[in-house]
Amino acid sequence: MPLHPLLTGALLALTVAGPGPVPQAALPARVQATPWTFFDLLREAAPGAGADASGFRLEKDAAVLDFRSGTLTLVEVQGAVVGAVFAGAGSLTHTPPDAVERSQVARILSGPVAEVEIAGALLLFGPATADRLRASLAFGAPSADGTFSRVLEQGVKYLRDERTRTVDAEVVRTFLNGEGRDFLHAHLEAARGGPSFFRFSTLRTKEVAFGRRADGRGDYYETLNDFESVLARVRREGW
Repeated sequence: MPLHPLLTGALLALTVAGPGPVPQAALPARVQATPWTFFDLLREAAPGAGADASGFRLEKDAAVLDFRSGTLTLVEVQGAVVGAVFAGAGSLTHTPPDAVERSQVARILSGPVAEVEIAGALLLFGPATADRLRASLAFGAPSADGTFSRVLEQGVKYLRDERTRTVDAEVVRTFLNGEGRDFLHAHLEAARGGPSFFRFSTLRTKEVAFGRRADGRGDYYETLNDFESVLARVRREGW
């Protein structure tokens, strides 16, 4: 199965602008960095504002993230909010839209709907999700513990390959070029077993993707399925 797409950082064009306000994010954050060093800045980020996320639910196309108990701590790079780290207990439910995609999940997992119990997560997102968090949660003083740095470290490993010197193109385009207002990447630390991921990105032909750690390949994602978003299907089929 295909691994999550990576692109050599040197081939990506950069557009540089000043950082946005915290935690407001009217436009995608544009970070002044190279594609490679952006991930250094991300990995070394200090905890930003924190909020009690207990009972919060985040829905994005085929996925539902339920944060049963725990905290969300904002991740800031050069003063701009680029994501958040979740520490606590929760779950992801990923429901593919059609029989073909559900059978693909069922062939590998225990059923046609993927359900992942999570103990931590790194969320990277554009302004659409930032606006939702800001409207739903009361952010205050940083509330991070040791989970913050650990989850950041683990999440970055799957987005930048030290061996091949490649980086995740969609993450770079979102935060260095200011694209991808609706971008959401969730690196999920499973309560049992290896990590999984969910992604929504209008920078790809099939906007929705779900997968897990690729067995025997190190810190790489294996995409279990990807497909058009609901909105893209509506537009294409003229519903």
